[in-house]
Amino acid sequence: MNPLHRLLTAAPLALILAMLGVACMLSSAHAENVRIVFDQVGANVIVTGSGSLTDLDGLTFSFNSNSSSLINPAPPGPSVRVGATASANFYFGDCVVTGSLGSTNLTSYATSGNGPIFGYTGSFVALPFSYSLGTQLTSTATWTNTTLEDLGLNPGTTANISWNVGSRSMVVSVVPEPAISVMALSPVRPAVGSRCGGGGSVPDVNALFSNAGGGT
Repeated sequence: MNPLHRLLTAAPLALILAMLGVACMLSSAHAENVRIVFDQVGANVIVTGSGSLTDLDGLTFSFNSNSSSLINPAPPGPSVRVGATASANFYFGDCVVTGSLGSTNLTSYATSGNGPIFGYTGSFVALPFSYSLGTQLTSTATWTNTTLEDLGLNPGTTANISWNVGSRSMVVSVVPEPAISVMALSPVRPAVGSRCGGGGSVPDVNALFSNAGGGT
């Protein structure tokens, strides 16, 4: 076989292998561990959260605080928690926050919540105080006589916090969810002021806590 023929026959295989490698990198870089979904059900907004974390790689414990189900869609990163009011551990790390759920800087607390409390505030990941790694998280929250618009949420939007070089993440969506998430196709890129524990993030979190008037 002459060199030219060998090159032409080998090229498709090399291309396929390269594409498979890129696909594997993208899928591993955007592993979705926890999903929280906001949905309008009649006159109420119902939130469901589910998923699990098998490790805390890339996260460092920051503080513990009593926490309740809430939503604040304002950028640079939304604050969301789902579950019954309870103590939660907050972690920071090399995180990246992407996407937006709306532009309203308003913290709204749920009428009720059930299950272990979890979510994230700005660029801090919140997990139940006594969370056992690998345990399935399943929680709900309800805002009665409320619409998605009342909460400042835009239907069809998605936000995401990822850490440990993008291998762990929490995804928050507002129904109807996008058919294809752009974040799932684009590499995670650091954003100024959006890293966990970053210099621009802590003041925003402290401001939220001080305005909460109670649980965080």
